[in-house]
Amino acid sequence: PQAAAPPTPQPPPAPGPQRVLFAEDNPQNQWVIRSILEMQGYDVVIAQNGAEALDRLDAEPFDLVLMDMQMPVMDGLDATRALRRRERDRHAPRTPVIMVTANVMSEHVAAALDAGADRHLSKPVSPDALAEAISQVLETAA
Repeated sequence: PQAAAPPTPQPPPAPGPQRVLFAEDNPQNQWVIRSILEMQGYDVVIAQNGAEALDRLDAEPFDLVLMDMQMPVMDGLDATRALRRRERDRHAPRTPVIMVTANVMSEHVAAALDAGADRHLSKPVSPDALAEAISQVLETAA
């Protein structure tokens, strides 16, 4: 009988975010983005609004935040501003934020970036556009 071949070494997992916080109040949008991200290997946690997103960020670490611009209780712009203030006040590392929104006019893009988002991504989101936005944000953050 022949000896079994040694197992082929597997490459280490690709670097990048593993945990993504997605702040979005629309259940259909939650399902679509979560499905895309989970197929790409991410662990996704949903927050219903900006205030809940901030609570989650205080309670557990995330590698990336996807933030809807318009939500009840606290919108994505206010939540992103609050996150950036907390990071400065606590001398914490910057968490990449992608503003994911149907608001695509130039003033909306400028408002997202002025609030502290690293990137603006328009809805509806395709898997390729989402992967590209995440890649660009992470390259910049590295």
